[in-house]
Amino acid sequence: MGASRSSSRPAVSGERADLATRALLLLCPATFFQGYDELVLGLSLPLIAADMGLTTSRAGFAVSAIQAGSFGLLVLLPLADRVGRRPMLLWTIVGYTVATVATAASNGVAELIAFQFVARALLGTEYALATIAVVDLVPASRRGRALGLLTSMSAFGMATAGAAFLAVESLGLSWRVLFAVGAVPLAVVAIARRRLPETLPGRGMPGRATAPDPSRPARGRLGDLRVALADAGVRPRTVAAAATLSLLSSVYPTALTAFATLLVLREWGIRVTTLHPAQLALWVGGVSGFFVAGRLADRVGRRPAAVAFLGLAALAGLIGVPADGTWTRTVGLGLVIFGLTGSTPLVSALTAEPFPPALRGRVAAVTRTAGLVGATIAPGLTGALSALTGSLASGLSLVALAEGLAVPVVLLLPEARAAGRPAHRDEEPGR
Repeated sequence: MGASRSSSRPAVSGERADLATRALLLLCPATFFQGYDELVLGLSLPLIAADMGLTTSRAGFAVSAIQAGSFGLLVLLPLADRVGRRPMLLWTIVGYTVATVATAASNGVAELIAFQFVARALLGTEYALATIAVVDLVPASRRGRALGLLTSMSAFGMATAGAAFLAVESLGLSWRVLFAVGAVPLAVVAIARRRLPETLPGRGMPGRATAPDPSRPARGRLGDLRVALADAGVRPRTVAAAATLSLLSSVYPTALTAFATLLVLREWGIRVTTLHPAQLALWVGGVSGFFVAGRLADRVGRRPAAVAFLGLAALAGLIGVPADGTWTRTVGLGLVIFGLTGSTPLVSALTAEPFPPALRGRVAAVTRTAGLVGATIAPGLTGALSALTGSLASGLSLVALAEGLAVPVVLLLPEARAAGRPAHRDEEPGR
């Protein structure tokens, strides 16, 4: 009997590896379109404003209203712990697709805001659920690389948005084409409906899920979460640290994404026609941080890797971006991109792995909300600091300090992979 049990372990391990690989491939489109959607609205905003007769102030109000839709995950993520993460992930994909296609057919700014508001709510939930699913399904020894691959798809989505915008602009097409491509995820849904496993304990994984009642007030649900975390042996300060890390680590990336084009074209005076190929190569090469961080995390641990990448982003942003020399700025911005893209999968791991699988959905609602708060204040904070310092580069350099403040917060979180052990005891083989 002992020999039989021992001989079955490699087969079980192989089956889990195949399951994790298949799930990862099915989840990558979620982060791809998260990156695409994050950038395409800003790129197409001048075309939308011209088409709908929006002034700059009205266009800004419209974007703010759309961004508020991201807070919809506060309702949808806890609901996923009740009805199952797999059906919620599939329905968010379908809903996002419908809302995005509806955006392309919208008549007037009110419809545009309404459809994009819904799309942001569903896409934010979809992204969070994809991260949770990878943490639940991929073995701890491979999880860093898996999260690196998953989050790197966001960068590819942004690159696709940029290429699509250039094509639309050069061909004189409507901005609506950029949103019509949102129909692509429907092809993924047909496959995912049959092959994507349920990761919620009690439905598809070992363990027992403690499902929240979404009809209860938020304060009551937080109280239930505190009790459930205490039963699982998780300290409240761990949740607080994860939320703080999510908030701080979202500020600088959002600010840089919003103001990078303005910084390079207007303040640095660089034009597309005068851009040196080496400059473009350095900035594009910075995206490799996704892959480097994932491999480094699996070798040395999540915390040391996160400290390195967050520290690099803070230092390069503080010193390199506001520098005087063109090439010093170029290298500084490249290092910032490398540090920020590398810290993304590490923050995802550190804010999910310390918690039991049955509670990750509800904890993610807390951490993602904190991240949204950071992303919401980032543009206004950058604008205010730029006005005080007299330049956008100086304002951005001060905002980069948020990455440095995140470093000590990382040290408050438990190392998710110590000595090759799983992140949480509920993930141990055989449980």
